[in-house]
Amino acid sequence: MSDKLTLVVVGDEGVGKSALAVRLCLDQFAEGFEPTLDDSYRTRMVVDNRPCFLEIIDTAGRGEYAALREDYIRDGEAFIIAYSITSRASFSHVRAYYNNIKKVKKDKEVENNLQLSPSKRQSRSPIILVGTKTDLQAQREVSFKEGRMLSQSLDCWFYETSPKCGSDVERTFNDVIRCFRQHNLPSPPASKRLWKGQIGRRIHDPRRCIIS
Repeated sequence: MSDKLTLVVVGDEGVGKSALAVRLCLDQFAEGFEPTLDDSYRTRMVVDNRPCFLEIIDTAGRGEYAALREDYIRDGEAFIIAYSITSRASFSHVRAYYNNIKKVKKDKEVENNLQLSPSKRQSRSPIILVGTKTDLQAQREVSFKEGRMLSQSLDCWFYETSPKCGSDVERTFNDVIRCFRQHNLPSPPASKRLWKGQIGRRIHDPRRCIIS
């Protein structure tokens, strides 16, 4: 049995949203990309011996494309909020992206509850906070502790990654898929379920961070 998952990536321009997707899908480092209007990437992954067809929607940064981004959020099933550890400004905008996701999904939930039967209502949507560019430690402006504390306050999973080096990129996407399955699909055997602390110190409690 194969799963399908639409993952929407949001964050400021230049934080490495495209680089995350390209590293996962093509195993390359996307350097020198033009600012993204909106793009999508598709790949097939096998997580816990179960295939998943993943569509990654790479959205534009802040500004005039906010309405278009909200259209993608409405249809998204899981979310990554990305910031660069070298940019405190991008980190300061994380909560605004989070609130935007929650508002758009809440509005859609209300709409669905009025129009759809319970069996067709909105799925539960995991969110992950990702700090990028860990290869640029000399330029770090946001500490790991600050990222972790923000993720805890938002009940989000948390990773720091380097799309350039590839560190923790695949694991981040794998765990998005695991979390989505855990909350929306038939339960796997107990040995394959996610529990707090199972997948490393860079993640906050994986049973939380759900928009239901």
